[in-house]
Amino acid sequence: MTHLVGKAARIAVLSVAAVLLLAVSALAAEEEMAVAIGATTGSSLRLRSEPSTSSSIVTMLNEDVAVAVLDDTLDGWYKIGSGYVSADYVTEVDGAAYEASYSKGQEIADYALQFKGYRYVHGGSSPSGFDCSGFTSYVYKQFGYSLNRTCSGLLDNGTPVSMSELQPGDIVIFKKGNANTRATHVGLYIGNQQFIHASTAKVGVI
Repeated sequence: MTHLVGKAARIAVLSVAAVLLLAVSALAAEEEMAVAIGATTGSSLRLRSEPSTSSSIVTMLNEDVAVAVLDDTLDGWYKIGSGYVSADYVTEVDGAAYEASYSKGQEIADYALQFKGYRYVHGGSSPSGFDCSGFTSYVYKQFGYSLNRTCSGLLDNGTPVSMSELQPGDIVIFKKGNANTRATHVGLYIGNQQFIHASTAKVGVI
């Protein structure tokens, strides 16, 4: 079985496979279709309720977050999702490249699922036995990605994203309680708020 991601106490999420992480859940909102896919170029970019610097801030966007542009005809502004951002801080990206990266993430998730039921072995990083970071690094290695071997080390790979931005194939990293390490567990997101991971010697990969 898989575990619900929402049960984690504290979580950091990384996207390694994607060229750009899409911070949109769909390419349509209120029956409006995206006219382009863009990527934010400035950190702490303000998403505003109206196309004006005097309007209220809906949320903040990090740098290199991809967005679905719903309207690019506004003077100096793009409409994305539930708000507007300055066109000065968004650059258009290749939609085909995004589709390819999303497909790659799904391919990684599907590949990982074949190992459900395999043994947990502390320090293991092969089908003869995995620990959590060994499992994650092994799966990514099959797709040509070289990741850091430990949970804490994986925090230095990829791009941090929020729970709402998760895509299949993303890495989910946990820290339990007051542990003196940066991270204590890791798994791979497979969609529908679920992830696969090498859990314990008792249950193996679930």
